[in-house]
Amino acid sequence: MSRRAESAGFVLPACVVVALSALFLASFPLVSHAGLAGEAEAIDADSNWRLDGNARSSSDAGHHGSLGEYPSWGHDRSSEHNSGEPLREDDILLHADCTPTLVHEMRLDETGGTTTADSVGGRTGTLHNGAQFGAGRIGNAIHLDGMNDHVSTAEADLRFDRSFTVAAWVRINERSGKTTAVSVDGAHTSKFRLGHVRDNQNRLGTWYFEMAESDSESATITKAASSPLESEVNTWVHLVGVYDADTGELWLYINGTRHGDGTLQNAWDADGGLQIGRGKSEGTPAEFWPGAVDDVRLYTGALTADHIETLFRSYRDSENPSVP
Repeated sequence: MSRRAESAGFVLPACVVVALSALFLASFPLVSHAGLAGEAEAIDADSNWRLDGNARSSSDAGHHGSLGEYPSWGHDRSSEHNSGEPLREDDILLHADCTPTLVHEMRLDETGGTTTADSVGGRTGTLHNGAQFGAGRIGNAIHLDGMNDHVSTAEADLRFDRSFTVAAWVRINERSGKTTAVSVDGAHTSKFRLGHVRDNQNRLGTWYFEMAESDSESATITKAASSPLESEVNTWVHLVGVYDADTGELWLYINGTRHGDGTLQNAWDADGGLQIGRGKSEGTPAEFWPGAVDDVRLYTGALTADHIETLFRSYRDSENPSVP
């Protein structure tokens, strides 16, 4: 089993169970693939059971935002698998027709200590250099000094040369150069960065989502960015970065609305961990975030505009908690 499927506590949607049955039975001519796909969708929508056979607890339900932990968005790709090759967990998800799937969610709701839980994937995050929990967009968040504070996991359990989505609530305290709220480490550079930059080309500052064309120090960067308003400093902002491997396109969403796009020419995977509060440059941690980060999510697959708007609106208004 690959490293992306072996993490303790990793929970898969119930449609995966049906997908495995479908793949096993595919050699029998009387089995209807369409029927199995429909059954998978129905079971996934109604199931209260996890792949490990245990009933979902109340903690498995949506927390920061009511959008379900195990959405079944996507389209049927059951014809894409070559039966002569071994299945990866990504392939199983595709056959299950249940991508995109939430793989990691760091709620960052702890009140103290030096670790933070991954409520979906089981990849514990470690706090470094004085990072602290404090008031967040909802509940608590991680507060970072912009000097060297950050949170990291050992690995991330998805493929970054395939479609994926990253989402987070961020608050920046000051505009100072290039800073990264969320990234994943490659060997020499970040696989992707979600953050903020202020430089000669962006004098007012801009939110950005970017990906490197290769894991090298001199790699070309593909960026999707949008200039923010002045009020977005010291204010919680919801950022979503989407990569669609089929088209090579990147999209940046700010508070549920798309604001920028770019096109990646070369896809590559990264084996490093999730980083909250920093990026990586020339093989060294860099671009530390001055502010706070809350509810970091990683999905396999590219969320659509409708899904991202729904996710954003599912969070309650921080100024008026009675407003959904």
